[in-house]
Amino acid sequence: PQGRHLTATELISKVRDIPGDRVIQMNHPRGSNGKGYLGSIDFDPETGLGDEPVATGFDTIEVNGEIDLGAESTMLDWFSLLKSGVRMTAVGVSDSHKTWDPGYPRTLVRVGTDDPAAVSEATFVAAMKAGRVTVSSGPFVVTSASSGAQIASLGDTLDASGGGGAGTLSVHVE
Repeated sequence: PQGRHLTATELISKVRDIPGDRVIQMNHPRGSNGKGYLGSIDFDPETGLGDEPVATGFDTIEVNGEIDLGAESTMLDWFSLLKSGVRMTAVGVSDSHKTWDPGYPRTLVRVGTDDPAAVSEATFVAAMKAGRVTVSSGPFVVTSASSGAQIASLGDTLDASGGGGAGTLSVHVE
């Protein structure tokens, strides 16, 4: 009906109905003036609850774009959602309004090549949804974890419950 606003869940469902695979991102979750989705539903990261249930159809959540508000609040939101079983890929910043200065958050996506021309949209979307992402405002950090014969890198889950011995975390910083 004219004048009716869609809920976040309804909007996500309508976007998913459009043919093709895509990434649905929660931009500015704590935007100023209550414009951010989590701010608008008064989401409490300590309880994992808001004034209404959190829409869980997002693929990614911007965690490091609110420089003026402090990235800590959106990181707490993301961890709270993960703790409640909602998996979303954290991204650095969604804005492309202008060229940002060095040190501004970036989202780096592992797509299996350093040649941008060799990356298809489908490969990019799959990497984003799989969590093969690192967020940085300067250093390039690559991590992996292992337990026994299992090795996990960006976006992977390591199940260390099989008694594979002590786990090892490897960190490479450039």
